[in-house]
Amino acid sequence: MATIFLHNRAVQFGRIIFAGSLVLSCFFVLSEQFCVAAAPEQRRQFVNYELLLNASQLNKYEEYDKALTLLNRYISMNKDDARAYYQRAVAYRSQEKYDQAISDLNSALKLKPLYEAALYERARTYENMGHSEKAIPDYTSCLKITPADNDTVSHRAAAFARIKQYQKAIDDYTTIIKRVPEDEDSLRSRGDVYYQMGNYKQAVRDYTESIKQQNDVALTYNSRAMAYLKLGNKDAAARDFAKARELGYVEHNQQPR
Repeated sequence: MATIFLHNRAVQFGRIIFAGSLVLSCFFVLSEQFCVAAAPEQRRQFVNYELLLNASQLNKYEEYDKALTLLNRYISMNKDDARAYYQRAVAYRSQEKYDQAISDLNSALKLKPLYEAALYERARTYENMGHSEKAIPDYTSCLKITPADNDTVSHRAAAFARIKQYQKAIDDYTTIIKRVPEDEDSLRSRGDVYYQMGNYKQAVRDYTESIKQQNDVALTYNSRAMAYLKLGNKDAAARDFAKARELGYVEHNQQPR
């Protein structure tokens, strides 16, 4: 206990409880034989914070039904907390309840328009729904907040490719490769886009660079074999198909995605 003397009167302060960034202070003021509890609102906030914290942990451990129970309770008492709508959307998307997830993410972003996690989650949800064209603006908004996030650039590139905006996909993959020249996934993915564009020579170059970074990638050998076939180089294609099979790739006639 700490004792502070003020005008010859002793005021005793109780313990201060810290929970994350929330401080719950409970203290008593002694005056003329009355004891007054001064922190019911702080207690309520502490209980609410625990609900949200526990729900986020349940999401982390994929206990989505339990998370939703806590989040529904929390939101009923805290309708203006963007974090809660985001966490509930994560649970909904994991259960493939995409419309409900989008509704919650819209609510979160209405409350906090530059909420990057919610923007990214909404983009991923749109992708799950097969709406890559709706995902792209959210990825772009994320990149305005964090331009150097290669993961988001990669997802946007894939979304561009899915709606056949191939040059934009190439540009995004090239951005990543300039930053990380040894990124074999981006090299292979850019090769796939070049293949879809009919630029088989460039596809072969990217597949070759990807293989150099990780020599035992069966998928990339298969993709390069398909590009070699398009170029009429049957011998090189046969070697790559054989290598792909050796490394465990079975459907060796599959087109690059």
